[in-house]
Amino acid sequence: MSLKKIIAAKNSGFRTKTVTVPEWGGITVILREPSVGAWSHWAETLRGIENSENTVDKHAQRIVAEAKLFASTLCDEKGNVIFDSEFDDLIANYGPVHSRLLNQALELSGIGNTPIEEAKKK
Repeated sequence: MSLKKIIAAKNSGFRTKTVTVPEWGGITVILREPSVGAWSHWAETLRGIENSENTVDKHAQRIVAEAKLFASTLCDEKGNVIFDSEFDDLIANYGPVHSRLLNQALELSGIGNTPIEEAKKK
């Protein structure tokens, strides 16, 4: 295969990790580091949430933002993102297992749980 095809191949710009999820009956999922677009949207949402006065609103917005970022990291065996636009069920049922998987996907790219604070330190 040519260098050009390798570089331009689907998902060639992403690190991935296969993870077994005991809480989901032992299924295996593929995690991919977040895309720049998904991460940017998440970071912008977090910045907006910081300025909100309503604590209940902040919590709900964080769940939505985190669930959507998680959705951008979960792939099928062919490397296709599983959730592309239908997030309602995921958001309604988002929990600690999802967060743990998202943290593993973020570790692939070196992005931590507090990107805004980390960026301020640099």
